[in-house]
Amino acid sequence: MASHESTEVHLPVVESLRSGGHVGETLTLRQDWDELQCLMRQKWQVERGSTTPIPREPLLFGDDETLDELFGFLCKYFFDGELFNIVDYDWEDMEDINQSHGRTGYTSNPSEIEMFITRPPSTEGGFYTGEDAIEIISTVLHEMCHAYVQTNVCRCTDCEAVPERLGETEHGNVWRYLAGLAEKEVEWLFGHLGKWDLGLQVAFDEELDFDYLDEDNDGGT
Repeated sequence: MASHESTEVHLPVVESLRSGGHVGETLTLRQDWDELQCLMRQKWQVERGSTTPIPREPLLFGDDETLDELFGFLCKYFFDGELFNIVDYDWEDMEDINQSHGRTGYTSNPSEIEMFITRPPSTEGGFYTGEDAIEIISTVLHEMCHAYVQTNVCRCTDCEAVPERLGETEHGNVWRYLAGLAEKEVEWLFGHLGKWDLGLQVAFDEELDFDYLDEDNDGGT
């Protein structure tokens, strides 16, 4: 049996998401972003009418086609396309979602990975603009980091025995490392659009809270 004296969890292709790595084709990426925004503007004109002023980007519409386009865009540029045909994803309206997960829901099991993205109420007829759009995109990227870890991380008995690496809430060191890279990358690429936050601090706090609960249940201090 191989030695697992190291506490590293195996994440074979995590280095493909380092800043300035495969997302180096900035021109192509920005062209794809422009195409996504062009599609959103077309939807705006259909849904809101051609005389209604189109908001500045980022602009998203809360329908299945938009989620497909957004997932494809993020998957291509942040995860080398590895999550295509592996992850099932869908919107979930805010009133239906498990509130313990805040604005997102995410479930997975060994046979399939399912990702649910909260669709909050919209004041723009189903469209999300500015900070609201950035928050949804950040949420999708946050959950895709979970899916990437689920797909690639080693879950042998020895690696599972190091709980801080995967985390009791799935926000352990491995996820935070990957999400930190993604946040740094998206900030570098699209920081001019607004502030990007993948929830790293909240995730870290959740892990700490869970650890304290465990200590209390075990009679610890």
